[in-house]
Amino acid sequence: MAKKTDKKNDPAKQEWKRPCDIKVTRTASENTMYRKYIAEDVYQRWTEDFIDEDTKEVVSIERKQKLFERGTYLDKGKISEVMFAIQAEQIENIAVTDTPYDVLRFITNGLFPWEVSVMAGKTGELKRQYLVRAQSVEQAITISLEYAGMYLGLTGWTSVKSVKNCDYHIIEDSDECIPVNAPEDYDADFDYFKVTVQSRFYNDLDEDIEKRNHTYIIKSHDVGEAKERITDYCEKKWEETLKSNPRNSFIVLKAQPYDTDGIVPLSYCELYHEKQEY
Repeated sequence: MAKKTDKKNDPAKQEWKRPCDIKVTRTASENTMYRKYIAEDVYQRWTEDFIDEDTKEVVSIERKQKLFERGTYLDKGKISEVMFAIQAEQIENIAVTDTPYDVLRFITNGLFPWEVSVMAGKTGELKRQYLVRAQSVEQAITISLEYAGMYLGLTGWTSVKSVKNCDYHIIEDSDECIPVNAPEDYDADFDYFKVTVQSRFYNDLDEDIEKRNHTYIIKSHDVGEAKERITDYCEKKWEETLKSNPRNSFIVLKAQPYDTDGIVPLSYCELYHEKQEY
């Protein structure tokens, strides 16, 4: 038999809060700080000038040093340290809160490929899938919908059906691996293809040190051209590695059509790139 829930711990009667509901005050007053918690990491920031030895030009570099950790309890001793930093003009003030909290933050500076499937229209009759590069699920959704609305003519209300992170290498349409005999109207009739390549590299002792598969998404007219483009691409990418040992090699395992309603260009995805600090 389930234990009776204590009224104080009853989830239905709990006054829940999100971090955005917590009041944060920025202050330089000792009285306001007393018995509160630091709401965000506190840094001292300054600029140092250096002379570039090659160009002899003055180069300015921003420096920073963490002084206080987020979540630190502000008793009289800690407040004295904070006030010393303020009086020494290392900082102007700090952000404080009555409630200590530490929200897990997802941090990545890489742009990873995501497949985003959406349904549009009043009854969801339009189904679209876009391939984007983004730092997170939320960012991938935003990029795919905004790009589709701006440049692909998608209109009306949309709902996200699925978001999937993919281990793909997306070959930009501007890459130099376009076949030499490509027609002038190369973009007139094309499709996207998924090409799997297996590489095998050896060390100086002829030991097999790396064997792995790579998946590429590429724009071509047909399967044969897709294989040709990827072969040229890999030969250039691994040129030095292939020369270093005669046994080093790669082989195109398979190529098949890749169904998508749009691959968002990397140059567009980079507009959303947010540099995050660890």
